[in-house]
Amino acid sequence: MRLDRHTLSKFLLAFVVLLLGTPLAAQPSEQADLKLGLEEQLAVWLEWFPGRYDSFEQTHLQVQAGLPEDARNYRRHSVFRRVELPFLAGITFYAEQRRWLEGTGFEGEVYRQRIYSVTLDEERQAIRLRVHVPREQNPLLGAYVEPTRLAALSPDDLAVWPGCDVFWNLEGGHFIGRLDAGACRFTSPAYGQEIQLEEYLLLSQREIHFADRGLSMAGEYLFGMRGDTPTIAVRARGFVCDVTDDMRLGDRRNIPTHDQGGLVLLDTPLEDGTAPLRMRLSVIGGALRLDLLAAGVEGEPLARASAPPDAEIIGLELGGIAVQCRHDPQVLFAN
Repeated sequence: MRLDRHTLSKFLLAFVVLLLGTPLAAQPSEQADLKLGLEEQLAVWLEWFPGRYDSFEQTHLQVQAGLPEDARNYRRHSVFRRVELPFLAGITFYAEQRRWLEGTGFEGEVYRQRIYSVTLDEERQAIRLRVHVPREQNPLLGAYVEPTRLAALSPDDLAVWPGCDVFWNLEGGHFIGRLDAGACRFTSPAYGQEIQLEEYLLLSQREIHFADRGLSMAGEYLFGMRGDTPTIAVRARGFVCDVTDDMRLGDRRNIPTHDQGGLVLLDTPLEDGTAPLRMRLSVIGGALRLDLLAAGVEGEPLARASAPPDAEIIGLELGGIAVQCRHDPQVLFAN
């Protein structure tokens, strides 16, 4: 289960193959990589990195393909928002990540909260991302929605694990992020033991790929990538939805969601009164799909509307309920 150099080479090849479907116009060319200095590379990285990413599509397709649970990646949702923390060097971000394990429900569970500080490392000719771990994490939950929750932080409130900086380089039209091999080790309160982290990342304009594993010091798998396929998280587009339901609960306006498996909870029972409805907005196989599902149902939706992936608006009607969603990039950090 270790990510040795041979295995990492296989992952890099897999990354390149997966990126063949990404429009080249959306990425710097390989020749352009050679002409961009570190500051120019950082400008591109800062354009691509912030936002929301979700691996809903990959998880959905792996389930549909019948992969066993231990061979498919669990769904991850990552939010990276730029924030102001003057006591840290460089450009700072708040990161919050959720995962959906079997039986954890629609909201998932928060498994990681971090502060990132980003600087240029001239000696290594790389973008350096330093990871700061909040000693008290619960008060910061949801700080990507309300960055004021970070206002009381001081250097004493953050820990830095030696050897866990990520170094990013622009290669072949995308960024590769690496840890120094074998350097990132820390004691995990969640697992009650020392952990070694092995991580290899790819950032394009549309996706982040995570080839990462947390291992015990004996090399046993604890968390992260399953099988031989990196977790592929796609950049989300923000939407706001309006629901009209005059016969029952009335109208609801400006409900924020996103197109990578984002939900709108309608809290409206079906005609037999047994379950509320949930709407999922998702891109699968190149089609923007708005699915209206009964609570807890992961099979075929009760109704579906389809539109191109870059659609600005989409809607449907079902049983007297009308739903209309419109693209709004301002709501990515709204919920």
